[in-house]
Amino acid sequence: MRKVITFLTMALFVTVTFAQQPEGLIAKTRVAPVIDGVLDEIWETAHVYNIDKPFRTEVPSIGAPGESTWRMLWDDNGVYVFVTVKDNHWLPSYAVSGNRWEYDSPEIYFDVNYVLVDGLGAMSGRSTGHYQFAPTPVQARINGTPFTDSDNSIWAFKVNDPDYTLEMFIPYATLKDKDGNIVDRGEKIGFDVTVIDRDPGDAARKRAVWANIGTPPGNESWNTMDEIGLVTFEGFGGTVYVDELKIKGGRFVTEDNGTLQLSLEVVPEDATLKTAKWSIKEGSTGIARISNDGLLTAVADGMVTVVADAADNGGAFDEITIKISGQVATVWEMNLIRNGLFDEVIGGGGRFWSGWTDASPSHTVVDGVSVHTPVASGDTWRYQFSQNNLQAKKDIPYTFQFVAWASEGRSFNVDFEDTAGNNYNRYGRTNDSRSGNGRSDWTFPVTTEPATYKFDVIFDQIIATTDQKVQFMLGGLASPTTVYIDNVLLVADADLAVAATTPTAVLSVKMGYWASLGKFNPATDFVDVAGNFNDWSGGEAYRLTPVGDPDHTYTIKLDKLVDGTKLEFKFRINGSWNNDKHEFPNGGPNRELTITGLANSLNKWFNDEVLSVRDVISNNLGVYPNPARDYVNVVSENQIRELRVINAMGQVVHAQRVGSDRAQIAVGGFDRGIYFIQVMTEKGVAVERVIINR
Repeated sequence: MRKVITFLTMALFVTVTFAQQPEGLIAKTRVAPVIDGVLDEIWETAHVYNIDKPFRTEVPSIGAPGESTWRMLWDDNGVYVFVTVKDNHWLPSYAVSGNRWEYDSPEIYFDVNYVLVDGLGAMSGRSTGHYQFAPTPVQARINGTPFTDSDNSIWAFKVNDPDYTLEMFIPYATLKDKDGNIVDRGEKIGFDVTVIDRDPGDAARKRAVWANIGTPPGNESWNTMDEIGLVTFEGFGGTVYVDELKIKGGRFVTEDNGTLQLSLEVVPEDATLKTAKWSIKEGSTGIARISNDGLLTAVADGMVTVVADAADNGGAFDEITIKISGQVATVWEMNLIRNGLFDEVIGGGGRFWSGWTDASPSHTVVDGVSVHTPVASGDTWRYQFSQNNLQAKKDIPYTFQFVAWASEGRSFNVDFEDTAGNNYNRYGRTNDSRSGNGRSDWTFPVTTEPATYKFDVIFDQIIATTDQKVQFMLGGLASPTTVYIDNVLLVADADLAVAATTPTAVLSVKMGYWASLGKFNPATDFVDVAGNFNDWSGGEAYRLTPVGDPDHTYTIKLDKLVDGTKLEFKFRINGSWNNDKHEFPNGGPNRELTITGLANSLNKWFNDEVLSVRDVISNNLGVYPNPARDYVNVVSENQIRELRVINAMGQVVHAQRVGSDRAQIAVGGFDRGIYFIQVMTEKGVAVERVIINR
């Protein structure tokens, strides 16, 4: 199948409309620039265009024509944009208390629709083929450090105060028209650059543009893209469509969370776009995830059908069926929220998360928790923390939950809402009373204590152009309040039934400090614990049993827990104690230490090393403490034959034979980072991820 566009009337209309607008060329590059804000030698091959037109009557101070410029390159993967700004005073939003869009930064606009004049702007949503890229300078990243955004674009600021540059990479897969087609390089597309300038003492921003000067009744590109410029992919010989696709790869996955790399055989070989849009076909009995490059990750047993549709939308496709077995499915593997545990950090923030905010940066991740401090504002929506493209299915029940707390009690809002082009529709319905109208928009109080907030939702109003988004709106306060968010989960209720239930938590207490002082003798003293569980009528005492010397670490296992369960443990110690450490009261027998926290599948406890909680999701394996500094304990219900520690590059950095059901690994000499502990037992192999903090 071929796309044939013969809109003669449209072409005439566009030509007349854009007659006064500038046009530019995007040169082809054989070498991809390094995204670091530095004008590499490869950029000498690009055409250079001035950003020298004032927006309306504004008079920015960004140098003479030819000093503030943009240039662009393209290759088979995407487009690269480089903006140079000659400023007289560097005044970013992080240096003031104000709206981020009113201070020094560039904005880049694309319109990739066939009909370019439609009265819509970037605020109409990316499902309409209009795009705004407006990276916010962050003080910790103005040295050229690249940042990968949730839409897979990459950008980097390089500030040489007061001048600065912005370098970006935008993949073609991000630039889709309103019908979901990837940008057609054989056609002219809309493009513009706006540079926002503000100096101390200015009452408002001043803008310079390449094309759209906002001639009345026109407006800035955020509101309408009808007056932006045009660019052409220079050297593009026309689209060669894919005639045939064939998926290559295996047909079975037998290991828990095993992966299968699928590839494509493409005919003809000179097809312009050799990539495909990968998906799991509805009706599959198993559960799996598949990445943009065809890496399938198994989640739950059954048969899954993988579909590959040619990215050029020419109609070619292929599909194969894969049998999945040996899975121990967890709710986190079925979670539609990416990086819901905030354990993937890029540039100080959480990967896949973004937002719209007056503050800068929009959020940071500290010890695996997303931390927010909105500036004072009368409007809740002025601080938005969100994730797009959730890919939920229509008309089936979902459970949505997260953990939250704040530095002081406050009102809290979260919703699932569509784009402006779809009237910000709350596209789900709920039975929860915290929604005022039965739609997916909830307002409720949050306290200073960590707690789990849980909601039911059915996405009954998803349409073809819906950009599925979850959004926390944290503004609307007279004074700043720090907000903490963690454990964000969106799972289909049917998948919850498949997931492993009643996870087992491992509680460990390290007594090495007191033992070293001669204040604790495991032969004569003992420790027990009573639990107070929000979601379980527990409370019975547990005797702790020793795990390993010389640290005198003691452990118990608690069942019937779910992630987010609030725990309150009281440790009763026999013997006489002084207030040496960890808030033990002075003197006397049977003193108590109370520690409160949340059961969490990644061992993120909100206190110090005295306590950790860990889900055991495979082979009844306990790996703790996690994060670790000096050592890691491994406990299994089966005899451990061998341990291996593998770094993030896949290299084995430590191996040891064991021969018992427990072992200790010294990690004090390891570099800081993420590692995987591979445990070989008589029952099979299990892998646990560990974070080493040095």
